[in-house]
Amino acid sequence: MSPKQNKPLNKVGLVGRKNIGGRKDYIEKLIKYLEKKGKKVNFDSRIANCIGKRKGHMSKGKMFEEMDLIITLGGDGTLLKAIREASSENAPHILGVHLGTLGFLTELHKPEQIFETLDKMFKGQYYIDHRTLLRVTVYRDNKKFKTFIALNDAVINQGNFARLIHLSVTIDQRKMIDFGADGVIVATPTGSTGHSLSAGGPIIHPQLPAFIMTPICPSSLSNRPIVIPN
Repeated sequence: MSPKQNKPLNKVGLVGRKNIGGRKDYIEKLIKYLEKKGKKVNFDSRIANCIGKRKGHMSKGKMFEEMDLIITLGGDGTLLKAIREASSENAPHILGVHLGTLGFLTELHKPEQIFETLDKMFKGQYYIDHRTLLRVTVYRDNKKFKTFIALNDAVINQGNFARLIHLSVTIDQRKMIDFGADGVIVATPTGSTGHSLSAGGPIIHPQLPAFIMTPICPSSLSNRPIVIPN
């Protein structure tokens, strides 16, 4: 981690989890706090529906282009889905507040901690925990179909039907291996404790510049997870 300097956090975006309706009082209190601090506040459609206010609504994609800080209000799923909107290295800082079911990745596990934490952040008293992201591009008929951003992992499999598929892996334009399996997981260090771990992959420290390639139920015992330099 490294101290972050010279970036004022003047524009703050709020991203809410599904079924956040029961947190209306908390969200209104947070917005009032931010506005009192002189911050420009925008929020996604879930927050807008929760507080019954459209003024200030902004899409998550636009938030990642314009905001200095994005606060996710939910669990790990809310944070992971929000990060998919990241499109550049100049993406805003992200602070996760645990209001969901699973909060392994969220920084704050008690919602009321947000006010003390933001007081310090607005004074520049915070650190940035840099995490590796995956950029995944899907091609169909040799044409680029769509590009995704992921914090944890990408999975290639047959879909709803679990059956053996044949995979060919190339790294830096050099063919690595052909193998048969139910699929393959490519995970970041952050994602190493998730799906990849369940499939037999190793745990990697979040700061290591590496990826993990983990076969899912390979047909050969020689096909083991491998750590690849980033």
